[in-house]
Amino acid sequence: MKTPSVTELVKHLGPVKFIANRIRREAKPDADPREQYIEVRLHVYDNGTWALGVGDVEAACDEHHRGFLGRDIVGPDEDLREVAKSLLEEVRDHMYIHGEDVK
Repeated sequence: MKTPSVTELVKHLGPVKFIANRIRREAKPDADPREQYIEVRLHVYDNGTWALGVGDVEAACDEHHRGFLGRDIVGPDEDLREVAKSLLEEVRDHMYIHGEDVK
């Protein structure tokens, strides 16, 4: 099964990082720095299509999902290439565990 490239993911993660930076700029001085991080998930479906989701990862990933998941966080200072690599590694590990061919 084909997965997205790091470059494709970085392109889609850019707006998430923009929002994290905006949250940082608008945060009150005493705000919890963890509030600047946004949870992301890469969902690669059985048919090879994929989607990038944001928000509460646990609520979005129940036991009835189909396909393969990778999870990470994006913050104002995150290297998006590293986040993309992490998401892909987790998806590929999930595929391997389930006996799926990884491309």
